[in-house]
Amino acid sequence: MGLVDLILRPLARPRATVGYPKRLADSVTTMRVPRFQPDLCTDDRACLAICPTNAIAIEAAAGGGRRWSLDYGQCIFCAECARVCPSLAIHGTGEFEMAATDRAGVIRHYELGGSASD
Repeated sequence: MGLVDLILRPLARPRATVGYPKRLADSVTTMRVPRFQPDLCTDDRACLAICPTNAIAIEAAAGGGRRWSLDYGQCIFCAECARVCPSLAIHGTGEFEMAATDRAGVIRHYELGGSASD
């Protein structure tokens, strides 16, 4: 094989990627960014038990309540939390981009029975 063949060979292959950000490839089957709806949560903790990376935490909050947290830095978007949630409080979204300027920016906190906070 000559040098010209080596250089031109990639041009003969079909394009394997799609234009960004116009659309995702049709083969993308991940849940993408999970979202939590605290008003639907029954606090059964099935999501906590199933999460393979321990990205979900439930802890005591001020005033005797509970705080549910999701660390997107640890989440592998496997969708197991959404699959086992009996109250459908966790669901996948169409979002696929996340950015933060520091580590704390990728952790979402929710007061159970309340709303999100950072």
